[in-house]
Amino acid sequence: MNYKKIITLLLLSFSSVSFATETTNNWWLGTFARKKLTEHFTGHLETQIRNSFEDGQVGQILYRTGVLYKPNLESSQYFGFLYGIIQTGTPVERRYAFEHGIHYINDGVNTLGHRIRFEGRDLSGGSNDSFRFRYLLRYSKQFNKLSGIIWDEAFINVTDEEDRNQERLERNRLFLGLGFKAFNTRFEVGYLNQFVPRKTQDTMEHIATVYWFF
Repeated sequence: MNYKKIITLLLLSFSSVSFATETTNNWWLGTFARKKLTEHFTGHLETQIRNSFEDGQVGQILYRTGVLYKPNLESSQYFGFLYGIIQTGTPVERRYAFEHGIHYINDGVNTLGHRIRFEGRDLSGGSNDSFRFRYLLRYSKQFNKLSGIIWDEAFINVTDEEDRNQERLERNRLFLGLGFKAFNTRFEVGYLNQFVPRKTQDTMEHIATVYWFF
C-alpha cells in the first residue's frame, strides 16, 4: 500500500475543506430568567447578544419570551410555546416555537436530557415563511462546586430553503463548558462551535460563550 499517496490525498482533501469554509471568531452573551406563575405554568424570558471579535460589531440581538407547562411537580418533562424577535442588521425575524424538554437522568450528579423545538420563522415579515426542527441533547456532571457540560444541537430545515442557499442541515452547535453558582444565580461559560453548511460556502464559527441563568 502506498502510504505516501494516501497521506497526500488526505492533506489535499483537508486543504480543500479549509479553503471552502469561512472561519469566524465571535462571542455570545445570554441571560435567561424563569418565574413560576402557577403550580403548572412558568414564564420564560431571555436576551442574547451575539458579537464578533474581528470587527467589534453586534451581529445579532435576540429577545425570546414564552410560557412553559409542567404536568405536575414530579414530572421530568415540560411543554411550552415561545415567541422571539431577532435583529440581524436591518432585517427583523420573528420566531414561533413549540418546545418539549425532558430529563432521562437527574440524580443530583448526572443530568441527561433533551430539548426539542419546532420553529416557524417569519423573515422580515415576508409571506415565504420557513420552518425547522431543532434537537438538543445535553449532559452535565457535578464536580463539587463546578459542573462539566456538553451539549449538541442540530437544526434541520423542514421547508425547502433552496432560494436561501441553505442545506437540509441548516446548522449544528456543539458546546463544551463549565457551570457554577454565584450571586444566587447560575453561570455557564465555555466554547461553542457552530457549523453552518451552505451551498456556496460553509462557515465555521468559534464562539466564546457566557450564559447567565436567574
